[in-house]
Amino acid sequence: MIRALLIEDEPLAQEYLRRLLHETEKIEVVASAISADEGLALFAQLHPDVVFIDLRLAGSDGFALAQQLRRFSPQLAIVFVTGYSDKAVAAFELAAVDYLLKPLHSDRVRQTVLRLEERLRNYHLPETFTIANLRPDEERLVVKNIATDTIKLLSKMDIFAAVHRDRKTFIYTQQEQYPTYYSLLNLEHWLKGMPFLRISRSAIINLEAIEKIIHYGDRLYQVHLCDQNHTIIEASRSGAVLLASHLKNHRLPSSSIQSIKTAVRANLCKEKNPSS
Repeated sequence: MIRALLIEDEPLAQEYLRRLLHETEKIEVVASAISADEGLALFAQLHPDVVFIDLRLAGSDGFALAQQLRRFSPQLAIVFVTGYSDKAVAAFELAAVDYLLKPLHSDRVRQTVLRLEERLRNYHLPETFTIANLRPDEERLVVKNIATDTIKLLSKMDIFAAVHRDRKTFIYTQQEQYPTYYSLLNLEHWLKGMPFLRISRSAIINLEAIEKIIHYGDRLYQVHLCDQNHTIIEASRSGAVLLASHLKNHRLPSSSIQSIKTAVRANLCKEKNPSS
């Protein structure tokens, strides 16, 4: 799904656009704003794939807002929505994906979504993709601690697991878990393989952050992490095959993959818990 932010100051127009996008079954509207300032704040928090901007926002200019957003994310996909046809040239000079004229029609919106898919496919090739505001060579992941309202920069090895649930992706570290809007697929690419392994559609784990693995049936595994909360993550059946292959290749005790036994990997755990 393509994650979209709507910035439109007319409630009825905003709701109509939301409905048309929903009907395409390819767009998830993650938030909507009625002003430029609110839109900037939501963009910084949610990191959408595309922003739909009304050119005539109250007290603001849609082009100026688009330029501000591009400073945060040069590759951001932007679609302008307006009732005026005389600004199309200026819109495409800003490399907008499309320029939608009101009144909106479902067929025209579907064309825009097809253009968005093509644009995002080009940007999401493994050689060039970015995660939210991260550059391809970025070594740190930006997360926010909601309780303390502070931003943290995590290195890859700070990450014990990434789990998608309730439309968010939670990043687990030794002591905290951070709700984010990074996609699990993009995180998987950014983490670039071992020691990270995708063990289900909704979970990536750091193999060096495992405390123990419990095998309790045919391709059924529970992964216990060595974080402060002793997080438990279930492997899917296909993920269990990958996990079992890794265990065998690393010559861990065969009991860990044949019966209800545990296989202990405490490298990272000991580093994070020197007193244990």
